[in-house]
Amino acid sequence: MSEIDKMTNAYLEGDFKTAFEISVKLAKKGSAEAQNLLGGMYMQGAGSVVSQDSKKAVMWTEKAAKQNSLEAQYNLGLVYCGGFLKGVKQDYKKGIKWYKLAASKGHREANTGIGICYLHGRGVKQDVEEGLKYLRIAKDLGDPQAAELLNSYEGQLNTKLWSAQKNTKAIMPVHLTGRIAEMKEIIKISKKIGVTEFLASKCKIKNSSEKKSKCSTLR
Repeated sequence: MSEIDKMTNAYLEGDFKTAFEISVKLAKKGSAEAQNLLGGMYMQGAGSVVSQDSKKAVMWTEKAAKQNSLEAQYNLGLVYCGGFLKGVKQDYKKGIKWYKLAASKGHREANTGIGICYLHGRGVKQDVEEGLKYLRIAKDLGDPQAAELLNSYEGQLNTKLWSAQKNTKAIMPVHLTGRIAEMKEIIKISKKIGVTEFLASKCKIKNSSEKKSKCSTLR
């Protein structure tokens, strides 16, 4: 069994001490996979073994992203767009840059992230059609969240409706590599538009101040 496999298995089995020790050793040797895992462990903390450290989380994840790790690129997009990591300022433009790098190589959740940014005008000019385009790509790649969003939006809300809601506040979906997925959407639409009931049935409404989310780092 390779060191990477040992590291991965240890992490999945909850043996964070072993996973951490191996990931540190391999990350220092330049392994992008180990760097991404190490960044993720610092991002959320790992039991009593690793304390949450935003600076180290971003540092190691960026090292992996610069080696073309799609998961690391996506994770950085999520961190900057989600704004959930303590000490890291929310920056949609920076987040979209990383999302697009991963999306261009077929990362499905990154396509979903970009789609939502366009739908709500976060870091880009609001463009509903462009947003739906990215969601369709993500759906075709097999992302169930993209499919759910399309079922809610497409055919129910037209371009004019979304444009009228440019100031809608939304929390980005938090989905680190599939182990723990959590969609946080906050959509406030005027009763004038007449779709409040529809949206209430489709969306989970939460307090807009709630941005903290648990996340993982392995698919």
